[in-house]
Amino acid sequence: MIKIFISSTSRDLNEVRKKLIKELNEAIDCVGMEHFVPDGSSPQEVCLKNLKDCNAVIFLISPYYGTLMEKCYFKNECKAECPMKKTGADKISFTHCEFKTAIAEGMPHQTYYIARGWDVVEFLKDKDASTLNISELRKNSLFKDMTDAEIEHQVEVSKKVWNFLEEVGTENYYKIDDIKDPEIITTIKSHVAENLLKWHSEGKISFASFCDRKSELKELVRSFPDAERVEIHGIGGVGKTSLIHVALLILKLKGYNIISLGPEQEYISGSGYAIFKNKCGDYHHSTLRKEEITLADVIDALTKFLKDPDDLKKEDDDDVIIDAISGAIKKNDLIVFIDDVHLASKAVRKLILKTKSLIMSARQRTGLASKEIGLMGIPGSDRKALINLISEQYSIELSYDMKEKISTLAEGHPVATELIIRNYNTIDLDELERFIRREIAVLEEYQQQAEEFLKRLVEEILSEDEFSLLKDLSVLNTELDTNISRKVIKQLYKQEDFLRLISKGLLKKREGKENIYEFTFHLVQETLNDEAESINHENAIKYYEKKREILGETIDDAVEMLYHQLRVKINTQLREAFLELSEKVKPVHLGFKRMIDIGLLT
Repeated sequence: MIKIFISSTSRDLNEVRKKLIKELNEAIDCVGMEHFVPDGSSPQEVCLKNLKDCNAVIFLISPYYGTLMEKCYFKNECKAECPMKKTGADKISFTHCEFKTAIAEGMPHQTYYIARGWDVVEFLKDKDASTLNISELRKNSLFKDMTDAEIEHQVEVSKKVWNFLEEVGTENYYKIDDIKDPEIITTIKSHVAENLLKWHSEGKISFASFCDRKSELKELVRSFPDAERVEIHGIGGVGKTSLIHVALLILKLKGYNIISLGPEQEYISGSGYAIFKNKCGDYHHSTLRKEEITLADVIDALTKFLKDPDDLKKEDDDDVIIDAISGAIKKNDLIVFIDDVHLASKAVRKLILKTKSLIMSARQRTGLASKEIGLMGIPGSDRKALINLISEQYSIELSYDMKEKISTLAEGHPVATELIIRNYNTIDLDELERFIRREIAVLEEYQQQAEEFLKRLVEEILSEDEFSLLKDLSVLNTELDTNISRKVIKQLYKQEDFLRLISKGLLKKREGKENIYEFTFHLVQETLNDEAESINHENAIKYYEKKREILGETIDDAVEMLYHQLRVKINTQLREAFLELSEKVKPVHLGFKRMIDIGLLT
């Protein structure tokens, strides 16, 4: 993620810096001297190490100037023009050193000049400090509210801080008349948001694990507040949700309240931007059913912004509900993100058409948006960056020719690109190229082309047994945090097949869970699940039977077992089992969502 360094003097700006760091940290990573961990190095070394570890810097420049450094530890490697390089006698402050370093290193930065208090500096800057007397200075009204220590400090640093101000004057800076103004933090955050867009579009910064989409990101963020409904549409796995998540983090810095809702499986899997999930996970609501987004889901997502959400759920008139939701979104400066909006019910579609400040993602155009942004594969100019990002992540060295081949084959589709890179030395790339020319070329839609290529790629990567196992796993409900259990898989399948699915990048260990795995890419699971056959559901039944034997029975697993039994064969006995289970399953159970699916099957 983007990390920003806050540089300021401590004595006079400590409180505002702490508040700024706290509020910026809600959307991005931000550090100041409070976060520096002593490691035996000098204070200057610790400061500059932390500064250079960041992507950008915010400077708060006040007349206080700050503590002077006794010695420079970077004379030989420092690129800045600095008086301490010469004799070391002309000392500067830590804040001034950080400013010079950032400028010399070409780091993106935004600078704030605190206007108050410079009259003292201007009075002292040309005077000979050795001739000044504190008692005499106190006769001047400028010094009446200052302590002796403060006066002594200003006498010592006034010429230095005036020179510093002249340096700042050659830069673009913002003037702050009153640092105690409660709107200052809001203003700085808004500046950060705009600068992140600017620096990213100029290639000066990169968002971690996000490849590039410069024009689309700028277009999406700058659509607000004017846009009513923005839709990002494109095939699965092309990066729609990641793009929106990065935009939402920037919009959060601009002062908007953020709410997102969509299928849980999309959210917990590889879909989306991990840092958004970390920073804004509390603002996401998982929809009740996988196949539909309802007004009840929207009410649940906006609970804390609605006056009587429980009463609203009982309302029979959809128009009353829609008016209440639209009003709450407008009143609270909300931007609501609806993931997979193609799953929206008729009532939710009606809500969307009557509501502003919405961002939506969809596989294909829905006709619900006032503004549309289409996504295909990463464009050619940025494919190299995507390939470099993935190959560096997995410490894989690729030749120039191999990078070019992968770029051509995957056409910038992130999932396909990663799978090829991770398995390039075991798959027949020439055969894949022939498949594209023979089979893909006849398909007219890019979505069809990408889906067919991804299926063929997965089959190419895996052996027959591995592919069969992956299809069996694709029908399991990975919303359950006890799926996919390696202990259970070990009893039913060849262990080496399971391990190869992990090493080839199709499965990954679920974060924070021992012996529990999930699909690396939800798109792969979804694609295989769409083609599931009775045999896959029969094997899922065996999985849950073995899971009950090893780990004990849970209500959620019992629901899953019934679901797969009904997918194989529907009979009276299973219908009775559904009625019996319905009395036991409560809304707090994850299986409550699946019971809705089962009800439709019966």
